[in-house]
Amino acid sequence: WLVQPLREAYCVRCHGPEVYTRSDRKVTSLEGLQRQVQRCELALGLRWFDEEIAEMAEYLDRNYYQFSR
Repeated sequence: WLVQPLREAYCVRCHGPEVYTRSDRKVTSLEGLQRQVQRCELALGLRWFDEEIAEMAEYLDRNYYQFSR
């Protein structure tokens, strides 16, 4: 599953990468990040599988949030 191209195709429609790194971000945990990805997926009507939502959250965590460190 190609996460980065999907992020570029869908996520940046609503916001840029600064949303992931701002100091007052609303997402504060990996679980919260998974819930936020799911909310975005539902709002856009993407119909991703749970595994795809988890992969996107893990990608965002690895590249931006770094909750798993």
